[in-house]
Amino acid sequence: DFSVPYGWDGKGILHTGSTPKDLTYFAGKTIGIKRSSSSEGEIKTYFVKQGWSAVNIRQFDSHAAGIEALASGQIDGFTDDNSIIVNTAMRAGHKVGTNGVFQLTTTNYSPAYFCLGVPENDSDWRDAINYSLHDLWLNGEFHRIYNLWFGPDAMCPIPLKDNRMEPFVEG
Repeated sequence: DFSVPYGWDGKGILHTGSTPKDLTYFAGKTIGIKRSSSSEGEIKTYFVKQGWSAVNIRQFDSHAAGIEALASGQIDGFTDDNSIIVNTAMRAGHKVGTNGVFQLTTTNYSPAYFCLGVPENDSDWRDAINYSLHDLWLNGEFHRIYNLWFGPDAMCPIPLKDNRMEPFVEG
């Protein structure tokens, strides 16, 4: 079982260039993925549903190895949760976004949610976590912590946009 989502991300494609590309650009291109990532099935399914040419998948043992393959031109893009690939690229010294060597696609092919895993059939524990998360949301502490780590001035910003904890419950 899982708690309510407390983090929201997406899966796009990191690529080289000065402007973000649309996902359609990558039809038939070679995309890097970390070995054993759920992204492989998700991106293949998305491209099939869109009626686009399939992407060619190249697996890497780590995100860092995939980012370096992208930087050296061995692949056309690299994918996983946006926060992971952007953070990995930045830690390797690559600028991402405006005036950067890497960009993220303009849209995502899959959402990504962050929740807490709890033991199956332990609704009391799950509810306690959910009530606590909602209390943090309602009293503003969640936003303070979120902005510290993922706000506009963070190393890897992930805007909240319209995401919110649902359903709101009184704790």
